[in-house]
Amino acid sequence: MRGDYEGLRPLIPPGGFRYSFGNGGDPIEFWRELETREGERPLQIMAAILRVPYTIVRAGDVVYYVWPFVFDRPIDSLTPEELALVRTFATDEQIAGWKEFGAYIGHRLGVRADGTWLYFVAGD
Repeated sequence: MRGDYEGLRPLIPPGGFRYSFGNGGDPIEFWRELETREGERPLQIMAAILRVPYTIVRAGDVVYYVWPFVFDRPIDSLTPEELALVRTFATDEQIAGWKEFGAYIGHRLGVRADGTWLYFVAGD
């Protein structure tokens, strides 16, 4: 929430954490480069989605939490209250794009029930 990249480092496991489809290396350096090169604000996005409810995902014996809750919900099924929550981290244009695509493809953060971070990615 403070925008402290290095403060995140202890939460990111040394192996198996996904932060981009196809990229390897240091996720913190990747996020910093996104800020510099593309003006994206990964930490602000992360903080915003962590302020809304999560959804629980089960994959075999593994249970994990995914923010935001809309990750596994059809966009068209959201109540007005849920849509208002989505608007706290997304623009109307983004929401329209997800509706057109047919699913939420924005940023999402996955954390295993034991607290191990799994991913922070965006896209389909």
